[in-house]
Amino acid sequence: RTEAIRSMTPETKKFLELFVDENANLLDQTAALRAAVQSHSAIVKRCFSGQGVERHLYALQQLHHIVSPGEPEPAFFTDDAWLKLGRSVISTSNCGNPSLRLFGFGPVVPEGFGIGYIIKDDGIQFCVASKHRQTQRYCDTLESYLLQMQAMLTKEESVKFPNSAKPSMGRHRAASIEDTGYGFFDGGASEQRKVTKTPLVGRQL
Repeated sequence: RTEAIRSMTPETKKFLELFVDENANLLDQTAALRAAVQSHSAIVKRCFSGQGVERHLYALQQLHHIVSPGEPEPAFFTDDAWLKLGRSVISTSNCGNPSLRLFGFGPVVPEGFGIGYIIKDDGIQFCVASKHRQTQRYCDTLESYLLQMQAMLTKEESVKFPNSAKPSMGRHRAASIEDTGYGFFDGGASEQRKVTKTPLVGRQL
């Protein structure tokens, strides 16, 4: 029914290294970002076409327990790499149903975060849950990162097209944390509060 999509690729690693490099060229950063996005999109397409491996291997592991109850698991399933794949500290999922206001789930490991998000026409809504971690601090960090992405792509527009009209770069956070989808109840069922719309920035990745 589902397949695990791993976001850490060589392209993502390269982008992150450039992103934190204060001396990196802006156009190199945005080019690396697009390469990381394209790499991730390719993985998503392969998973959608049934070419993922993790759920298949998990099914084989469960079949072993059924067919050979009490027998030691094959060495593959006791390997450190496989065990690490089974402990996702940051577990995310997207729900694209436009009728939903908020979507979320709990962490899959005690020390982890469960992050549900919905990509909408005017922004992205997040619901972040954790048992023992600093959830608010994570939300603030995530927001800061997204604003930095916005600034980077807007600046790229001004570099590539210096004579074009520059989009406004106001910091859009007039709504409260609950209004933007960080809270579990997102403003309550009986009250529909207006969420500040996020301006469209640049071109599609």
